[in-house]
Amino acid sequence: MTRFHGLARALCVGLVALPVTAATVTATWTAAGDGLNYSNAANWDIAIVPLNDPNTQYNVVIGTNRNVRFDIDDPGTVQDFTLGAGSTFTVSPGHALTVADDSSIAGWIKVDNSAFTSVMPGAAFGGNTARIEALGGGDVALAATTLSSTGFVTCCTAINLLVADGAGSTIDLGSLQSLNAGFNDVNTGTLVQRVSATNSASINLSSLQTVTGPVRVEDYVEFVIKTGASIDLSALQTINSAGQGHTRFNIDVPTFGLPSLIEANRVRFDLFTNSSWSFLALSSLQNAQINLSNGATLSMPGVVETSGGTWTWPTPGSTRAITTIDVPNLVAMDGVTLNLDSDGVLNAPQLGSFTASRVALAPGRTFTVAPFVNIDNSRIAISGGMSWAGLAPTTTGYTSTSLNGCCGEYELFAASGPGTLDLSPLTQINAGFHDANTGVTAHRIRALAGGVIDLSNLNTVVAPVRAEDSLEFVTGSGGAILLPSLANVSSAGSGTVRFIAQDATSLTLPALISMDRVVFDLAPGSSLTIPAVTAISNATLNVPVSGSVTAWSLGSADGVNVVFAGSDGVLTAPALTSFTSSRIELGAGNVFNSSLLANIANSRFAVSDGATFAGLAPTTTSYTSTGLNGCCGTVELFKASGASVLDLSPLAHINAAFHDVNSGVLVHRIEALAGGTINLSNVTSISSPVRAEDRVDIVANTNSTIDLGNLQSITGTGLTRFIVESQGLLKLGDLSSTQRTSFSLTDVSSRLIMGGSLLLATDATMSCAAGAELTIGGNFSFRTQVEANMNAQSGILHFDRPGLKYLEVGGLDVGVPTNEATLNFGVGQLVVGDPNVTTVVQLLDVIDNGNRGPTTAEALYLYGLGGPDGLRILGGSTLRLNNIKVYAKLGGVWTLLSDLFPQGSVEIPFDDGFIRRDAGTEIVGDCNCDGVVNFDDIDAFVLALSDPAGYDATYPNCYRLLADCDGNRAVDFDDIDPFVAVLSQ
Repeated sequence: MTRFHGLARALCVGLVALPVTAATVTATWTAAGDGLNYSNAANWDIAIVPLNDPNTQYNVVIGTNRNVRFDIDDPGTVQDFTLGAGSTFTVSPGHALTVADDSSIAGWIKVDNSAFTSVMPGAAFGGNTARIEALGGGDVALAATTLSSTGFVTCCTAINLLVADGAGSTIDLGSLQSLNAGFNDVNTGTLVQRVSATNSASINLSSLQTVTGPVRVEDYVEFVIKTGASIDLSALQTINSAGQGHTRFNIDVPTFGLPSLIEANRVRFDLFTNSSWSFLALSSLQNAQINLSNGATLSMPGVVETSGGTWTWPTPGSTRAITTIDVPNLVAMDGVTLNLDSDGVLNAPQLGSFTASRVALAPGRTFTVAPFVNIDNSRIAISGGMSWAGLAPTTTGYTSTSLNGCCGEYELFAASGPGTLDLSPLTQINAGFHDANTGVTAHRIRALAGGVIDLSNLNTVVAPVRAEDSLEFVTGSGGAILLPSLANVSSAGSGTVRFIAQDATSLTLPALISMDRVVFDLAPGSSLTIPAVTAISNATLNVPVSGSVTAWSLGSADGVNVVFAGSDGVLTAPALTSFTSSRIELGAGNVFNSSLLANIANSRFAVSDGATFAGLAPTTTSYTSTGLNGCCGTVELFKASGASVLDLSPLAHINAAFHDVNSGVLVHRIEALAGGTINLSNVTSISSPVRAEDRVDIVANTNSTIDLGNLQSITGTGLTRFIVESQGLLKLGDLSSTQRTSFSLTDVSSRLIMGGSLLLATDATMSCAAGAELTIGGNFSFRTQVEANMNAQSGILHFDRPGLKYLEVGGLDVGVPTNEATLNFGVGQLVVGDPNVTTVVQLLDVIDNGNRGPTTAEALYLYGLGGPDGLRILGGSTLRLNNIKVYAKLGGVWTLLSDLFPQGSVEIPFDDGFIRRDAGTEIVGDCNCDGVVNFDDIDAFVLALSDPAGYDATYPNCYRLLADCDGNRAVDFDDIDPFVAVLSQ
C-alpha cells in the first residue's frame, strides 16, 4: 500500500493550500443508518458523508464503543479525525483515508490491504486504549509522539497494541518517542500487551526512546519479530518498569541488536537457536530474564554491573552447540541466578563480586570469572566430579543474612560427586538472618556422594535469630565437610547450627571450644568427638543408636537436650559437674559417663526401660525449677518408667516456686509409672509455685514408687498435688505443713504411706477411691470444714506403727446415717495396728470441722467397704474413743461403738485388740509419758520443741503434741509459758 501513502502525503500538502474560504463542518457518527458503513449518510448527524472537497472541510468525530467501516472507493481525506475509546475503525481492502490535520486516536485502527494516514504534527494517540493492526500489505502512518496502553487491564486475554503481519504491511510510528505499558490489572493472572511484526511485515519505531513495563510481576509487554519481519528500535535507550512487570523481546531472527540501549530494567530476552544478539551501548542491566536457545550468543560489552534476574542456558538437545553470554567488562553481579548448563559459557573475566547470586557448576559448563572477593548471600554448587576453587585469598568472610525469605531451604554451598568445592579462604560464616516469620527456614551446606566442601580455615559460625530457623552442615553417602579449625559456634538470637550426618560417620571437631545453640543429629553407628569443648549452652546432643558422643573437657552444660536416639548409645563427659536447664533421658543400654553432678538447677531427668541414674554428688542437696517458667502446659521434672530407677536421694529441698507471669496453667510434674522408681527419700521440703493456678504434680502410677519418706513441709501459693493410681505407691514423711496441697488415691490398688503424721491444713484436700489405702505412721488431722475436701468415705485409713497415735474426727452426729452417699468426714475402714505391731489410736475433736453442736462433739463414721467391716483392730492394738461417738458398719449393720460396752466397763476386746471408752492416762505436759507432770518432763519438753525427730526416737511410745500446752496443735515457743504453768501446779 505504499501508493496510498504517497498519494496521502501529497493530499496533505495540497490540502494545506486550500482556499481559506472553505467551510469547516463537524460530522459526528450516530450509527442511525446501517450502523457500519462510512458511506451511508444516514449514519452521520449531518446526513452527509464527510469527505473534504474544495468548499468544505470535515472534522470527523466517532465516539466511544463504535464500529465503523471505511468503504469509500476513492481515496478520501478529512480535516480532523477523532476515534473514541473502545471504537474500531476498519479501512476496507483497496481503500484509503488521509487526515489532513489533527487526529486523536483512542480506539483501534485496522487496515487490510488498505491505508490510514495521519502524518501532520497534530496527530496523537488519545486516552490509553489505542491500537493499530496492519494486515495484507496494509499501511498505517501516524505522527503521534506518545502511546499509553495503561487502560487495558482486563485479564487475561493478550492485547495486540501494534500488529503488522504479511509482506508489505507497515506501521509507521516514526515520531513515537515513548511507549507506556505500565498497566495494573489487579489480578494474579498473566496479561500480555504485544507489539508484533511477523511474516515480512515492518513496524517503524525509529524514534522510540523509552518503554515502560507493567506494574505486576506476572504481566509483561512483548516485542515479537518472526519470519523475516522487522521492528526498528534503533533509538531505544531506556527500558524500565512501573513496578515489577517485564518488557519481553521474543525475537526469532538471526541477528538482533538495540544499538542505542543504555539502561534496561526488568527485561526478558528470549534468544532463538543460533541467533546472535548484541547490545553495544548497554551499561545498566537490572532484573533481566535471559533465556538462550542452543547456539545463541548474547554480547553485552558495556555492562559493568548487573543485579537481579535469571540467566538461563539451554539443556543440550540432540544437536549440541556452544551457547554464550559474553560480558567481558562485568565486575559485579548481585542477585542473579545463573542456570548454566552443558555447553553453556559465561565469559566474565573481570567478575570479582558475586553477591546474592547462584550458580551450579558441572563438567561441560564454562564459568570464566576472576577470583571472587565477595560472595555474600550467594549460593554455589558443584556436581559430577567438578572441582572449583574460585575465591580470592582475601575472601575470609561470608554472610547469608539477606537470604531471609520464609520458608524452606537455602542451599548455600553444595558438593555432589567426587569433586571439591574449595572455600578454604573463609574463616567466618554468618547465617544470623531474621525472617520475621514463624515458618521454618534452613540455610544448608551439604556434601553428598563423595563430594568435599573444604572449609578448613573456618573458625566462627553464627546461627539465625529465630528459634525455628537453622544453619545446617549436612553430609551423606560418603560426602565430607572439612572443619578442622572450627572453634566458635554461636547464635544471633535463638536459631541453631545443626550438624547432620545421614549415614554412619566419625565426626571430630578438634578445635571447637565454644558452643551455643548447636544440634548434633548423627546416623546410627556414628561417633562425635569434641575434645576441647569446656562449656555447652542451648544445644542438642543426639546420641546415635550404637554410637557415641565424647566430650573429654566438658565441665558445664546449660540448656542442653541430651537425646539418646535408641539403645546402646554412650555419652562420655568425665569432667561434667554442672548440668543446668538441661534434659536427659536414659533408656535401654544407654550409658551416661560423667562426674557426679553438683548443680542440676532447672534440669529434667528421665529414665526408662530398666535404666538407672544415680549421678548426683552427695553435696547436691537442693534443686530448683524456677527457671522453667514458660507458660503453659506440663513440664516433666523427673520421670521413671519401665522398671527403671531415678536415684536423686542426695536432694533435701525441691524449689518449684516459679512465677510464669501468666494466667494460664503451668504444671511441674514428677512421675513414676510402669514399675519405675524415683528416690527422693531425703527431701524434707517442697516450695510450690507463686501463682495460684500453677501447681506441682507428684504422680505414682502403674506399679511404680516415689519415695519422699522424709518430706515434712509444703509451702507456697500454688497447689501441690499427690496422685496415686493403678498400684502406685507414694511414700511421704512427717507432713505437718500442707497448705495448698491435695492428695488423691484414685483406685483400689493405690497406696499412700506416711512415715509420720499427716496434718491437713484448711486449704488441703484428701480424696480416697474405694479400697485405696492411706497408711499413717503418726497422727492424722484435718482443718477443713468442707466434707468434699476430706473424702476418705470409701478408703482405708491404716495406723501401722507402734505407739500412741491421734486421729481427728469431724463428722456431724446424725445417729445412724440414712443416706450413706452424703459425705461426713467418714472413713471406709479404719485399721488400727498390724498383726505384728501393737498400736494405740486415740480419737480427738480438737479442731472444729464445722459439725460441732452447742453441747455435742463431732463424731466418726466408719462406712465399711461394701462387705468388710468399717473397723479392724489387729495385733493387740487399742482404739481409744475418748468418749467420742463412733458409728461403724459391722456385719452390714450400723453400730454405735459405745453401745458395745457392758455397764461400768471401760475397755472391751474387739477383733484382735481392744476398744477403750475413755482417753487413757495421757496428760498434757507429761512429755516423758510416766503418768505425771514434773521436773523429769523438762528435758523431754525441750527435745520435743527443738528436735522432733530426736523426740520420736527417744520416746517412741509418746505423742509429741503432749508438749502442745497452749492447744494450738503445734509445738513451738508459745508453749513454754503454758508448760511452766502446768509444771508449777
